[in-house]
Amino acid sequence: MSFEAVSKLHPDYLEIKVSIDYSPELLPKCFNHARSEVARAGADRVLIDALDFRGPVSETDRFLTGQVVAELFGPRI
Repeated sequence: MSFEAVSKLHPDYLEIKVSIDYSPELLPKCFNHARSEVARAGADRVLIDALDFRGPVSETDRFLTGQVVAELFGPRI
């Protein structure tokens, strides 16, 4: 299981394309990486393109993913 993230700084936002073999254990690592990239770039807007999640994702896992994002990014999103 792994993930890959490619960041591109646009004039108004940071774009992060994420490719991930889905696992609940890997999600925090993936989104922590995204958070670090946002801080490194000094961006106040971010687009996380997570369309390349590979593997089955249940409704419960989708909810838990939202929880991880909310915990890491808080009210800034």
